[in-house]
Amino acid sequence: MRPVPPDEPKFLVDKLVINPEIWSYNAKVPNNNHNTSWAPRIWVDTYFGGDLKPRWKVEYFMPDGSLWFSEPLDFRPNIDHSASLSRFMSPDDSNRDKKAIVTGGSFGLKITDTRAETTVFQGKFTIVRYKPKDSDPQYKNEVDYYVDNDWRLPIALADLDWATDHATPEIRMWFKGDLKNDSFEARLLKDGKQIASTDDAPGGINTGERFWAEKQEKDPALFWHEFIFSWPSRIEFLRTGDGLNQTEFGSTTWINQKPGQYTVKIFYDGEQVRETQFTIGPDGTYANTGIAGKAGLSTNTVILPVKVTGTKEKWNPVNAKALGFYGAQLPLP
Repeated sequence: MRPVPPDEPKFLVDKLVINPEIWSYNAKVPNNNHNTSWAPRIWVDTYFGGDLKPRWKVEYFMPDGSLWFSEPLDFRPNIDHSASLSRFMSPDDSNRDKKAIVTGGSFGLKITDTRAETTVFQGKFTIVRYKPKDSDPQYKNEVDYYVDNDWRLPIALADLDWATDHATPEIRMWFKGDLKNDSFEARLLKDGKQIASTDDAPGGINTGERFWAEKQEKDPALFWHEFIFSWPSRIEFLRTGDGLNQTEFGSTTWINQKPGQYTVKIFYDGEQVRETQFTIGPDGTYANTGIAGKAGLSTNTVILPVKVTGTKEKWNPVNAKALGFYGAQLPLP
């Protein structure tokens, strides 16, 4: 069943995004248009069904732990009414460049519910400062900045896309580079036997979020791309418990009737590049992996550890665990 949204906003750690806003100048150095600077912007979706407008703020901290600046977050109710999602986001302001800096490193952030005086989230993000290939070498401070998103690669989400009388299971994964939908194939197996392939389920590969360095010039090492894999009309969830005693019909497998472990294998141009597993519990829902229970997700979403294979991507797994979900300190793989 779709969970009932709470009266207080539920922070969804998988819906938190931090990105740098970049200026071609440094406001602290007048008349210098070749001294690139940046400041953070964030947004996060929350699961919320209450009437009282919530109030949150965010504080940013420098790599040495000192306070950089703080700001109240704008609230946008019902950005996705069907999913009961509302959004907190950095405010639109005209003087943000005055807060901008020119250094990279590991920065902290803390989100607080100012009405309840409670900490909603505390974590960190890494900003990489680099010299773009197309920049003029005579201007050493004409640089670009990006958030290190390599932590996304060894993590997947098992989610549900709700329809009128059923829900389609989705597996959301991240990749590096400008990859093409039609080069992917996602296979679903149970007990070692393949039960579905996206090659047999048109529409089963979709594009999700994308993050990149502003001046990445198609450098695959600076481009992160989410893909959403599903097997529509082949693999489904019955929406209500009323159907749990029904048998399969047509070519559809109702996997919440079939508890057990499922394996997902992702191929790109015939080479296996990802593998993960999820479990359907005896109650007909995704079984908690031990990660989602501490992640602040809705009851229909679980976090899955992912095995990254293949030779198509260059990424740094060393910091992925520490930086996962912006340093949320979840028990990640």
